[in-house]
Amino acid sequence: MVKLKLRDTAIALLALGSAQEAFAQSVAAPETVKYPRAFFDAFSPTTAFDIVRRVPGFTLDLGQDRRGFGSSGGNVLIDGKRPASKSGGLEEALARIPASTVERVELILSEASSEAQGQSVVVNLVLKPALKTSVWQVGASLDREGALSPSLEATVSRPLAGWLTSTRLVLGAGRDPNDGTRTVRDGSGGLIRSEVERRDSLQKWLNISSEARGALAGGELTVNSRLEGYTYEMNAGRDRFLARRPDGAPDQARFIDFNDKGVNGEFGLDWSRQMTPRWTLRALTLATWDDTETRTVSRLEAPVGAFSSGQRARSTSETIEWIGRSVASGQLGSGLKVEIGGELVFNRLDAGLDFADLTSQGQGVPINLPSANVRVEERRAEAFVSAGMGLGPRVSVEGLLSFETSRINVSGEASAAETLSDFKPAVSLSWRASDDFTVRLDLRREVGQLDFDGFAASAEIAADRTAAGNPQLRPDSVIRSSINLDYRKPEGPSTSFEAFHEWRSDILEQLVLPSGAVATVNAGDARVWGVRVSAASPLPGGFRLEGGGEWRDSQFRDPLTGGTRVVNTFTPLTYRVELRQDVPAWKLSWGLVANSEGTEREFFVGETSEFNWGVRHNLYIETTRWPGLKVRLTLSDFTQRRFQSERRFFEPNRAGRDSGREIRNWDRGPDISLRINGQF
Repeated sequence: MVKLKLRDTAIALLALGSAQEAFAQSVAAPETVKYPRAFFDAFSPTTAFDIVRRVPGFTLDLGQDRRGFGSSGGNVLIDGKRPASKSGGLEEALARIPASTVERVELILSEASSEAQGQSVVVNLVLKPALKTSVWQVGASLDREGALSPSLEATVSRPLAGWLTSTRLVLGAGRDPNDGTRTVRDGSGGLIRSEVERRDSLQKWLNISSEARGALAGGELTVNSRLEGYTYEMNAGRDRFLARRPDGAPDQARFIDFNDKGVNGEFGLDWSRQMTPRWTLRALTLATWDDTETRTVSRLEAPVGAFSSGQRARSTSETIEWIGRSVASGQLGSGLKVEIGGELVFNRLDAGLDFADLTSQGQGVPINLPSANVRVEERRAEAFVSAGMGLGPRVSVEGLLSFETSRINVSGEASAAETLSDFKPAVSLSWRASDDFTVRLDLRREVGQLDFDGFAASAEIAADRTAAGNPQLRPDSVIRSSINLDYRKPEGPSTSFEAFHEWRSDILEQLVLPSGAVATVNAGDARVWGVRVSAASPLPGGFRLEGGGEWRDSQFRDPLTGGTRVVNTFTPLTYRVELRQDVPAWKLSWGLVANSEGTEREFFVGETSEFNWGVRHNLYIETTRWPGLKVRLTLSDFTQRRFQSERRFFEPNRAGRDSGREIRNWDRGPDISLRINGQF
């Protein structure tokens, strides 16, 4: 079915109209600010990732974990192209490039290509010809209990038989102990129980990725591969004190063991060629796979030492994805910059859940949840065309129109099939008001992707939550308008400001199915609005101040209560501020960082959850006193960051009475870590 509303049609016509008018106009070059490699020397970068994080007034967007290639990119290009890699993400692609191979950084304030995916500000890294260079990093962090977490990274770049090759190895282990308290009260505020919790986790990982670039068939071929394995173990113990504060021996004890392990990989081919002086062709194919298994066991002793009850859950997830994509870009006549392309995608998820109550002998009594074992397959095709033109020496307009159709099939313990089709138009207008100031207006329609996990049942034993699978889901969509103001002096202050408003449809939230089961459903429409700011400025005495943040608000009519509230998983405010001083005479730098991930709110059928991450304060000092080495010492959470979560419970659901709440408090840090970077 084609879901094209009147307002969406208006956007599509506007985008197409822009493309038609472009034939009579000259193409305006994107507004670009160029930073030479030497601009970043004060930060002693080791990789391209270090460089990108220091571009003034720029907020790095690593992209979204979405199916397909066109819809998952971030806001960084490498030699004008997005890295042809998904599972490792943009961060891994940048970390695989030694900083010495970067020739310059181009900050593009108006980019119409499909590579930019609607980003208002994009960074393009221009690399040098093939160089022989290698970098490494060893590190270790020491937590407040004296546990050591080591890590090792190494990247080797070598020209080989006319090909430039780069291989990166990452391995490490991390321990994360946490102590905290829980307080559970009834609806009138009476104390039901208090808990003292001890949680310890250990994660191990090994990752190897490689890339090779070389000439083939008159163009350039890039080959990417990646393999990763990891394990995560968490053990928690909670001493319970019934109707009293922790005092003396506990009345009960709860133990939770959580184990997660997985292996994933990727292989891709990316070929591009200058077909004519005006036209370039790019074609890529990419295959990824991911195999994970999660086991959770919970048991309650009441009194301590005597088994009372327990549960176990084992969930498995196997996913594969194949992508084929081709894009032709160039100019028609002297007046139109055009891109025409298409993408084919196949995805499959095999999900299974074994959920059971435990007896005192350790045997399981199965608990049946709808859609516990399902297979979800999606076949999707997308075609798009974009066009850009200049309306004068300082004004440019871009239009994009894409059409997407997909077929989703669900089989196993649930069955369903649906065909979805959507237009996704966009139009942008950019005005270079002066050499330092640019204004960009943007209007676009985007279509979300269904999380395949919503089709399958799930169990969160630690949180005492379960959900059935729902094979009748539809993707959400959003119409987004924004204005972006960018002011920057290449050697002075830089500021990027964006205000946006979104009209969201088919919001996905948890409700009750007609069968009585709790599951994710399409719950209604919402509005979201906010501002984003990113700024940097040099100060006297070698100081530099930079930071950024986002403030958001939203409005959604709750289908359970009938009232108005924010959308699910909502975080109203996040920010990061850094004050740094470079002392070249001493080859020394130091800095203070304040980082807040905000407070997140979630809404379930019978409860609400609010999680406050607190403010993280870090102090670091780094030196390049020893030739070829950079040493960085960091003291994290030196102000004793505090986490807090609050769960409020309702009977029979959020439209009913307040039946109680659970408040958890725990402190983090301080930690100390040492990182040494070098070359070989």
